[in-house]
This record gives sequence, C-alpha cells and structure tokens, in this order.
Amino acid sequence: MARLVICSKSAWTPPIRREHEVAQLAIAAGHDVVFAERPIDIRGIRSLGAVTWAKRLLFPATRRERGVLVVSRSTLVPGHRGVLATFADSFLLRRVLARWPGSVVVLSLPWDWPAVSRAPAARWVFDSADDWSSVMERNRARLRKLYAIAGTEADAVICDSPMLVHLFGGRDATVVANGAPRQLLEPALTPSPGSKVMVYTGTLSTRFDTELVHQVLERLPGWTIRIFGPAQYPGLGDDPAPELKALLARWGDRVDWRGVIPKEQMVDALDGGDVLVIPHRVEGATTGDTMKFYDY
Repeated sequence: MARLVICSKSAWTPPIRREHEVAQLAIAAGHDVVFAERPIDIRGIRSLGAVTWAKRLLFPATRRERGVLVVSRSTLVPGHRGVLATFADSFLLRRVLARWPGSVVVLSLPWDWPAVSRAPAARWVFDSADDWSSVMERNRARLRKLYAIAGTEADAVICDSPMLVHLFGGRDATVVANGAPRQLLEPALTPSPGSKVMVYTGTLSTRFDTELVHQVLERLPGWTIRIFGPAQYPGLGDDPAPELKALLARWGDRVDWRGVIPKEQMVDALDGGDVLVIPHRVEGATTGDTMKFYDY
C-alpha cells in the first residue's frame, strides 16, 4: 500500500474539486492518503484567531475525515507573492512533507514546487489544472519559470487539458481530463421547475462577474439566479467581497446564495434550474478543464 500526499490548492471542505476526487479514488484503491490543505496566510488571523494561526505555523494540525488524514497549516504570506514568499512557504511546506518520507507527493501550484528540493519522497508528481501564470499576470515570468523547473524535475507531469502541456518545457505529460461523479447521472427527485431559474455552482471569487449578473437580471425581470458554492476572495477567508454583498443587497430574493451543498445533492440543485450559467470574467480565464462543465 502506497502513501499519497496531496498538496492541495484548496481546503478539504468543501470536497468538490479535482484533488478531492483523487483522494477518494486513492482511498477506495486501498492507499493511505494525506491531504495538505492550502495554507492560511497572515490575513486569515481575523477568522482563524492569532493563537491558532501561530500554532499551525509551527505545528500543523491533523484530523481524519472520510478516511483521509487532513493537514491544516499556516504560512506568512501567499507563496505566489514573490521570491521571498515562495522561499518561506516552501520551507514551511517542506517541514510538513518531511513527516511522511517515501511517499508519492502530488503538487498543483508552481510556487509549491521549490519545496521538493530537500524533502524526501518516493515520487514527485505535478498535477496541473490551471495556468496560474495567465491568472496572475504580474508574476507571469516567474511562474512560467517555476512550471519549467517542475517539468525538468518531476517524475511525472499530469495535465487536465492538452492546452497546459506547453507550460512544462516540452516534456511528455499525461492528460487526465476531469469528469462528473456517477451520482450526477441519476434521475433528479424533482423536475426542472419551469419558473425562470438560473443556477450557478462553483467558487465565488474575483472570477465571478457580479456586474454581468446585475446586467442579466436587469434585462430579464422575471428571472432569478440560485448560487451554490463557497466564497473565496483574497484576504477575506469565507466572507463575501463587497461586490458580492452589493449584488445580494440589491436583488434580494432574486439572487439566492445557498452556500456549499454535499455532492449528492447536486443532482437536484442542477435540475432545479432551467438554465445553468457560468458568469465568469474573461480576465484570468484559464485553459484548464473546468469541472463544472462536466457537472452541468
């Protein structure tokens, strides 16, 4: 039985992303899985508390959920911010990885890759689902360099789309596309209502185009939009950004934000809408393989 250590770009909860599905598939196959959540940087002190944040900086916390050992840790500043930020975050991540030597380690963020240089592992894998160099234009050159280094050093590179392979300096990469869970193929318990309901599922972040939603609701006075997913705005933890608060305040019950729901409830959530929408801004759009397309 191999041990798989997943260094995620997400928290364990809600378990709705590619790396969560990989973790559950590995557990089902009989492997031991460690899931290192994205670190909480200094901006998270407000929601996490100074004492807890500081403790996790030195001693990451662990808990077991659904057969997976989940690791929660802190960092000083986000690793993508600059060379020093990458160095500091990699140092802290390397200390976490050293607790499970000889594992298969999977990373998905280019600024995490420097952590591999001194941490013992049986196999290093880069699993790419986003071109972060396109999302973060100011850091484009440095992130491209980190992708290229990962392409040189990794034992294996996996991409969720052929459009990401070029990031790794021409080396061979295996394309493993995303998919939809089997339960989404089951019949819905309730039919589509025929009541002019739009549905969006996914993370609410700067990529979510609130201005577009304003304009759509102005032009379609009989319609509402039902939103399922967490808020994840930079520096705000789980809190909505002012632009999202303004959307909710202006439209009242025509914008129905229901937060995170279990995956098994997604069938009824999607089939409860007449139209499934993805109101994303063009800026920062990635060339990855978006999981919500499969769900929809």
